[in-house]
Amino acid sequence: MNRDMNYYIGRQAVALENTLQSRKTLGENFCSQWKAVCPDRLYLVGSGTSGNAVRAAAPFMQEVLGVETMAVSPTSLPRIFTQKPLFVFVSQGGYSTNTLHAMEMMRQWPAVTLTGDEKCRVNEMCDKKVVLCCEHEEAGPKTMGYTCTVLTLYLMALEAAREYGTLTQSKYDSYIEALSRMIHALPRNIETVYTWYAGVEDRLANAQNYIFVGTAVGQYVADESALKLQETVLRPSMGFEYEEFLHGPTSMFDVRPAGFYFLPSKSNPDRARLEALAKIHSEWGGFSITMSCGSKEAVSEEAIVVENTDEEWLYPFWQILPGQVIGANLPEKLRLSGRGRELFSKIDNAVGVKYGGIV
Repeated sequence: MNRDMNYYIGRQAVALENTLQSRKTLGENFCSQWKAVCPDRLYLVGSGTSGNAVRAAAPFMQEVLGVETMAVSPTSLPRIFTQKPLFVFVSQGGYSTNTLHAMEMMRQWPAVTLTGDEKCRVNEMCDKKVVLCCEHEEAGPKTMGYTCTVLTLYLMALEAAREYGTLTQSKYDSYIEALSRMIHALPRNIETVYTWYAGVEDRLANAQNYIFVGTAVGQYVADESALKLQETVLRPSMGFEYEEFLHGPTSMFDVRPAGFYFLPSKSNPDRARLEALAKIHSEWGGFSITMSCGSKEAVSEEAIVVENTDEEWLYPFWQILPGQVIGANLPEKLRLSGRGRELFSKIDNAVGVKYGGIV
């Protein structure tokens, strides 16, 4: 059966629910390493979608664990100044050559791996491993794997924090309840974004480039959204943190990109500022879209509202949906289906992106 990105987008709620229900088992190896090491710094290492997932998860993990948490790419490994670091190497496929190289470079330090398949090269190099509760994505660009990676990292932190006393049971329960509500709303939110996409497909196809702008954790969701379009639509796409976007990149309005603005809560002063910027974007001649959450879903050509609460740590699970849906469907409109994978395979054969050529 040929399973495309739309299939895996639709499977996200099931995969996330399985992940949530398996949290104690998923957390065992991380918890045992946490107890053995008592780390004074946690490093999360990943590339591509895995890299965007660890950057999105790092602030939450730091908050609940009470230990400085840094997300780094395998090619920007830190000099170790602390005495008790712990590494988490993340690779959904388990064959990323630069992640494998990073593991070799940091082999003297304790580590845990997080992968999509138990049998893979990454796991052959580490005794302590965690395996995602989602099937392997045959479509290439990762969708379900992104949200499952973020959730699994969250749960690893929650289990360790509860077990070793940095998180009360009541606070732990409140996090689990919020995650459960998010998962329950996800199928409707996905349907809402598909409804929005159907009404704007032609406008998206006419855009020659795309920008995504977010605040707080949303900046990392913007990066992953841009990556999804880079991998599929094969046009320039960029993600930005809002304040940094104001310092120069807004000049790109002149080439009329399609712009996505992830809005924070209504109580956040930046909300009105993002809405004002999106309006200027539209007036300059581009196509701008705001995305926010509320108690009820709603769509128009230039606004998407999905059902969720507005805590920043939940941003990855709803802000990512437009990038996923566009990446899954716009290539067919542009007659580019399969073109991105063809290009990646050619590059992989030439320079070795994946260990043993396994994608």
